[in-house]
Amino acid sequence: MPFLPLALALAGFVPAGADAGPWPRSAGSTFVEVKFETGGQAQIYVERGLGREITLVGKVRGGEAATVRLQKSWQAGSIVHALSLGVTAEGEGRIAALWGWGTEIAAYPGWLSAEVEYAAGAVNAWQLSAEIGLRAPGRGIGLIRVWVDVSDTWQALTFQPAIGLEIRPGRTVVLSAAAEAGDGHDRRLALSLWLDF
Repeated sequence: MPFLPLALALAGFVPAGADAGPWPRSAGSTFVEVKFETGGQAQIYVERGLGREITLVGKVRGGEAATVRLQKSWQAGSIVHALSLGVTAEGEGRIAALWGWGTEIAAYPGWLSAEVEYAAGAVNAWQLSAEIGLRAPGRGIGLIRVWVDVSDTWQALTFQPAIGLEIRPGRTVVLSAAAEAGDGHDRRLALSLWLDF
């Protein structure tokens, strides 16, 4: 696993982008997701708040180039906005815009988030995603994420519902199922651990 040293180095920053977990997150916090998918894929995603609403984000996924990006967030009213610039280990540039806000549905707290990302490299690609999540009574969560991938060579729409259980403060286990329509027709299950510091 050549990506493990980088992931551990990023996780080592522990003492807010948003590929995983409720977003927006508290300024200056650290969030880590460790994910295992059917088919043998694994992913580590780390967000480390650096202060002044700047966040260092790293993602390593088996079979893909590692990505590192810097993200600047600011709040306008009830919505948190963020811009992100990054690069992959293969030199592909990435730029993203994110929006997120807390919400309440039927007296349950939750979050809404949306992201638009453009990747420039050998293949130019866009990804648009949206997520809604709710915290259930007790320690449960439920969320639905939908995203569209469009590139020079392929297109796909992915739908991913998930349920989770906070096993202790700042530690949540999440089970998700993703179904892709488009060029890939991929189906996969994933088990994740979210860590908030």
